[in-house]
Amino acid sequence: MQTPKQLVVDSPYPNLRGNYAESGTNEGRAAFVRLPSNGGGAWIFYSARFGTAPCWYFGNSLPSGGSLSSLCCSLDAAETPEASQWPPADIISVGVQGVPGHTAEPSQQAAQARPLPAAMCSECRELKQLNDGLCCSKCAPGVDSLALDALSLLRTHASNATLKKLAWALAAGHAEVRETLEVVAAAHENQDERPLILDQPATALQVGAGTTSLICEAISFGCNKLQYQWDKDGFPLRRAERSRLVLSGAGPQDEGSYVCRVSAGRATACTRPCEVKLSEEAQKARAAESAKRSRFESPLRRAAEAVRLGQKEIAVTMLTEALEAAEDNEAAQVDALCRRTELQFQLGRWKEAFQDASAAVTINPSISRAHAARGAAAEKLGFLAEAASSWETAELLGGVPEAAKQAEMCRERLQQFFAANESNRESAAGTGNQAEDAEGNWRRNGWQGRYAGGRGAGFFGGSGSAAGGYSSSTGITPALQRHLQVLGLSVEGSLPSQDVVRGAYRKLALQAHPDKGGSKSAFQELQNAYEAVLSAVG
Repeated sequence: MQTPKQLVVDSPYPNLRGNYAESGTNEGRAAFVRLPSNGGGAWIFYSARFGTAPCWYFGNSLPSGGSLSSLCCSLDAAETPEASQWPPADIISVGVQGVPGHTAEPSQQAAQARPLPAAMCSECRELKQLNDGLCCSKCAPGVDSLALDALSLLRTHASNATLKKLAWALAAGHAEVRETLEVVAAAHENQDERPLILDQPATALQVGAGTTSLICEAISFGCNKLQYQWDKDGFPLRRAERSRLVLSGAGPQDEGSYVCRVSAGRATACTRPCEVKLSEEAQKARAAESAKRSRFESPLRRAAEAVRLGQKEIAVTMLTEALEAAEDNEAAQVDALCRRTELQFQLGRWKEAFQDASAAVTINPSISRAHAARGAAAEKLGFLAEAASSWETAELLGGVPEAAKQAEMCRERLQQFFAANESNRESAAGTGNQAEDAEGNWRRNGWQGRYAGGRGAGFFGGSGSAAGGYSSSTGITPALQRHLQVLGLSVEGSLPSQDVVRGAYRKLALQAHPDKGGSKSAFQELQNAYEAVLSAVG
């Protein structure tokens, strides 16, 4: 059985360097995963589906679901990773395990590159914390002395990540990094206040739906405070005055050439341009999202036009089509449901209006417009508890001027009903006949209550005092006891008054509402309990 091919990667970044073993394929070419003994969590793979040209990638995982997690990519599309050219600032070398020059661990290769002194001084020990292949210029005279001195003095000026990146590149013999460090040494000697850029974004970057950061790190020996400004296509970006620029959920509007200007007093330095492009898969995802959005936006526009022409039935049909196309877009679903509720109300279809409005507040309890429409439809159906609860919630959310007045009117009508039937309830209690629940008794006496024309609170799970028998100690059904507990009210003794119930609901609604950090299910349970208790108190 053939042994899987292994690669040895040397990099200034600990999350990239190490040994990689062949494991499967991606787009027809071998893929390699870092060995667990080296930390795991990294892959080398080939792809021609992202960016402007095919290449090899280092990533946290293989491409999945049209997205790519890329740490860096090769400069060409050679047949194998070891034959490819890599950005020298990211990858020092990629070789094959067992081939001369690539059998040792990366850190061992770097250590073998320089002779080690017999006795290690303190400065050497500090340098070796950055890279095992480095030692100070005193212990190894004439070997990159200026660059090594600059690396030592940067320990108090640069971040640890940048220091390690510079150290690994210097140990690998990168001329560009050595020249940068020599400039740092000269600037320190002359106390030059001009900003010196130590780290900057790559010349090209592919972005997708995730979060991408562009980082610039600079120092100045004569100025304590550096100022950063990111430009895009030659124009300064608003609120981009830090060393890190974050592109979150990047889209076509984020494509362009990015440069960071670093100022120290009157002196300014700029990073090289970084060309940001949306990956091919991200572009396809954007196009698919746009097509999906047009499928529900088009019937919404046609519905609005039908309403303008007075064609309400056609408008209802168009809104139904928009609902079917909205799929996972909750905002679009709520908008279509609210519009259809208003049309159903105008057409005198109270039950359908109530169902649509209830569905809207179930999806998003934060829409006062939906609660108001539900309250209006509930009034028409005679669901006074639901009407009062919905208008009350619309008042709490704000934006509906008539909500407070309508809620008070519903509560008054509910009180009038209870007052008119009080004698009947006492008469029924005097006979000792408790087999019939309270709501059934009220309905028998003519109340068009929560179940008239269909279950009023069905969208909140269905509730009321009809479920279960009476408690022998309190005369309150177990279901009503649970609703009282949800409202934080006592289940002992007599039922609380409407004002007490209303006060408990308003207090808890402000805490349980999703806009205040609560959950939709908790808020719906609270409103359901309020409606059930409100329909039972007299």
